[in-house]
Amino acid sequence: MVRFLVVEDDEAGSDALKECLERIIGEGKVDVATDYQTALGHVRNTPYDLYIVDGEFFTDPSCREVRCVGLDLMKEIIRKEGSAEKIRHMTANDGLIPKAEALGVTKIYRKGTPSGEYPKLLDILGEIRTEFGAGK
Repeated sequence: MVRFLVVEDDEAGSDALKECLERIIGEGKVDVATDYQTALGHVRNTPYDLYIVDGEFFTDPSCREVRCVGLDLMKEIIRKEGSAEKIRHMTANDGLIPKAEALGVTKIYRKGTPSGEYPKLLDILGEIRTEFGAGK
């Protein structure tokens, strides 16, 4: 069974992405975290086939201040997995893109208006359908 983790503080956005991913993967499971502490717990305790990580989100459920902790979470994922291969980074902050690339993240999606060579966030769904679609 395929299992994904979506880390996104916009609950409407994460719910919509979760629903789309569940349709794509069929019998798989999609977990959602809207803050760093919850996401870190998932990363440390659950094996995932794919991590979709926003660059900026809440540090914990009680703190509603957005911070750039996505890079810290990506470092934890790389430490666990041994590479950045399973990470899909989504961001609206162009300043985070070179930092994610420096970590070895190659699948980067721009939320909102595409920036340069980076595809729109919705493009991630087509790629995931190709790689993980039901029946694969």
